[in-house]
Amino acid sequence: MDDSVKKQIIDTTRMLLQDGFLDGHVAMRSLDETDKFYMARAVSAGKVGTKDIRKYHVNNGEPADSGDSAEASAERYVHAAIFKSRPDIKCSIHTHAAALKTLSASFMNQQQQQQQQQQGGGQQIHTPTQSHGANMYPQSMWQATLQMQVEERNRVMADHIIKQIEFYLGDQNLPYDSYLLNQMQNLAITAVPATPTDSSAKEADEKRPSSLTATGRAWLPIDLVIGFKRMQMILSPLESNKDVRRNAVVNALQASRLLETSKDKLYVRRRYPLPNMVTSATPTSGETADGRHDSKKPKNEGG
Repeated sequence: MDDSVKKQIIDTTRMLLQDGFLDGHVAMRSLDETDKFYMARAVSAGKVGTKDIRKYHVNNGEPADSGDSAEASAERYVHAAIFKSRPDIKCSIHTHAAALKTLSASFMNQQQQQQQQQQGGGQQIHTPTQSHGANMYPQSMWQATLQMQVEERNRVMADHIIKQIEFYLGDQNLPYDSYLLNQMQNLAITAVPATPTDSSAKEADEKRPSSLTATGRAWLPIDLVIGFKRMQMILSPLESNKDVRRNAVVNALQASRLLETSKDKLYVRRRYPLPNMVTSATPTSGETADGRHDSKKPKNEGG
């Protein structure tokens, strides 16, 4: 059962990275031994794998496996204290957001300036935090911090959106992705690019949608793409509303050099033909990335 715990730690760590959290740890109580918990060793959050997950004692935070103290994270004591004081807690997350790091550094700098001023015997300098009591931030600073965090999350999300959809429609995947090729051929969507490059290309797009499948430039519904497993994970911070998620994808793809969206913001396709398009929509293998034969999924979801 604890194998599922390790997988949840890895998946949650990756989701936090996608949301713009820079570092920290995810700890989960063992399902088999409730007096122990798991967390990653001292390694970059982006590199955490199954081999990096360690088991620790809830009572004192020490390694539960003999000879397993190397590279143990010092933050394990924080999680151990939480699990010890709260037996009902199954998961503990300690992480750092870019905006909160900036806020903390700013506040510490203000405190240092106050201390230096007081030690020098001069008049205490005024800071925005003074009228709000010790160790407190004004509401405006909190609002600015939250806004910074939202902007950072959206920036990271947009990068992941572009990377994932460029993979789906990229040179290495699309020629061998039977599901996407069949969707292009069967739907035969007629749409106008949001920013057509020339009238002749636009006219060809409108009159011969089926011929575009042969070059990999046929349109795909964005709603279809956002239903893929990895896209659902990338868009998980947003509410489960197709309009909201579709708009997020459309906005992100404006920065893509490979992809373009339609004028009505409903479809996406490649800007350029595939260099070496296969003549058949049937790949050499029908397996998906996770090894299952599934005609309703793209052949590969990015690794």
